[in-house]
Amino acid sequence: MLASGLTLMRALEILKEQVQSSAMQEVTDSIINEVEEGKPFSSALLKFPEVFSNIYISLIKAGEASGLLDKILFRLAENLEKSAKLKGTIKSALMYPIVVIVLMVVVMFVMMIFVIPQLTVLYKNLNVPLPLSTQLLLGLSSFVQTLWPIILIGLAVGVTLFRRWHKTTEGQLIIDSLVLKLPVFGKLISQTILAEFARTFGLLVGTGTLVVDALLQTADTAGNIHYRNAIKDISKQVEKGVTIGDAMSVYPLFPPILIQLVKIGEQTGKVDESLGKASEYFERDVDQTVKTLTTAMEPFIMIVL
Repeated sequence: MLASGLTLMRALEILKEQVQSSAMQEVTDSIINEVEEGKPFSSALLKFPEVFSNIYISLIKAGEASGLLDKILFRLAENLEKSAKLKGTIKSALMYPIVVIVLMVVVMFVMMIFVIPQLTVLYKNLNVPLPLSTQLLLGLSSFVQTLWPIILIGLAVGVTLFRRWHKTTEGQLIIDSLVLKLPVFGKLISQTILAEFARTFGLLVGTGTLVVDALLQTADTAGNIHYRNAIKDISKQVEKGVTIGDAMSVYPLFPPILIQLVKIGEQTGKVDESLGKASEYFERDVDQTVKTLTTAMEPFIMIVL
């Protein structure tokens, strides 16, 4: 709408009328009131950090300062769409095994409590010696049937304690390290983080954000503490005069192809374009890994079932 010549106020009013979510209508209404009072658009967005990320607001500020708000919004929209597509790809790959495993556990729990006790009565009436495996199964069923409330409470307490521990720095370091070492899934998660890093960092640099600030903002979006710490340390090295590529080469978390593309971008003065190509490369890798994973997982899950 801005590219078509509409004023910011008129564009916001049209958006308010078209938004389906009542919560988002309230957000838009508040932004309109702030802008009407003479506040910058970016300042109005600051009131809603749960809706608009720091990177989003930073880019809007850059657009206001340069007078290219419509072009910045186009790039921001493209970035958000790619990010949503990438997350959707990962979710679609993980949804199938998660649903199957959850249903499998539920069915096993139901069988232990309701089905096997009926068979226990039958076996007792037969009055014949039972194989060891059957005895173990009946014993497990009796245990679950008697103590299922304690088991459920124990699971709830265990999950709560684990979540609290995971929020600590030590917990994040251990869990995030184990996640990256997972077979297949570790590589997939790493590729996703690298794609997001390259795209977001390239977008910030391309819109005029200082490299150090761009790195710090990109670090906050990294979903893994090891990548977050590495990116923050790279920003400190860059601040001291080290090139981005050289600073990145210290960390094995960043593959050689990304480091080489960044170095080429620095030499040609087109870091944002090089990072855009790197992002596309990792996104293609993610797509291919997901396809392979989905194909391989189906027979594996059938065997487990």
